[in-house]
Amino acid sequence: MKQEQSDLKTIFSSNNEVVLNEIFIHVFSAKWFILFLTLLFLIFGLIYLKFANYTYEVKLEVISIQNSSGKIATDGLGALQELAGFSLKSEGFTNFELYKVIYKSRLLANEVFNDRNLMKLIFPGQWDEKLQKWTLPKVSLLTNIKLRVKSLLMLPNSKLRLPSVHAVERFLKQNIIIDENSLGITIIIFNTSDPKSGKEILTSLNYLADEIIKKRILHRSVEYSNFLTNKLNETLNKDQRISIINALSQQQQTQMMASTSLPFAAEKFADVYASEGPNKPNPVRVLLLFITSGFFLSIIISTIRFFYSK
Repeated sequence: MKQEQSDLKTIFSSNNEVVLNEIFIHVFSAKWFILFLTLLFLIFGLIYLKFANYTYEVKLEVISIQNSSGKIATDGLGALQELAGFSLKSEGFTNFELYKVIYKSRLLANEVFNDRNLMKLIFPGQWDEKLQKWTLPKVSLLTNIKLRVKSLLMLPNSKLRLPSVHAVERFLKQNIIIDENSLGITIIIFNTSDPKSGKEILTSLNYLADEIIKKRILHRSVEYSNFLTNKLNETLNKDQRISIINALSQQQQTQMMASTSLPFAAEKFADVYASEGPNKPNPVRVLLLFITSGFFLSIIISTIRFFYSK
């Protein structure tokens, strides 16, 4: 019995070796087909790179500005909480942290949408000077075919929409990356197909984000100052008046900083710069992917043809 099992294993093993040898010989005999399909995929890769939309990285390095406003909108009033009759709690993040969050917010999208020159850079070719209104984007023949297919399938055509606040917000979320290095420098990265306009866009976004915080702090500080001034007129206690005057002095200092043309939450560490070459797509990786795909696809087809011919 054991002898029979051993013989069967030997037979199966030899059969497998024979089949593998036949497959190898068949695949090797199809070397010209494999070479042809690999070269064909290489040509497809070159065509893809020819018509690909190359993107560049535009970067802005910024550092936090340490100012007297500290935590957003609440510092300088701690000593007056008991006097005022209510408790002021810190919102838990600084002006600089808010600055980073604003980049992908609806708040910034609204400001951008109201800036026509900036909108023209983000949505080039979609502003009709004669009609003074936004128009639908122009699309390539391939994109037009895709959109027609989507239309037949009753799917939404996201690329055929007029510029709007929602479109700006989606644009910011898709193209803005916030990164930080080990030195504590925050890097704002913007992906764009036009590095020149990308520099202008990122510079404008940085200015708008800082202005949003500046206006927010200034408005609240003025309101707090009015409150403190009223309390000062009502209070006769010497210690309380000193506390109010100190808090009022801090608010006036905050107003002074927020009223200048200097950056308030974030300061440029270096000028805006763009990558020397496109970061996407990577030509070497794309060609290797197409060549590898063509090679392995030809191997699979040759193997399938071998089994069908048996």
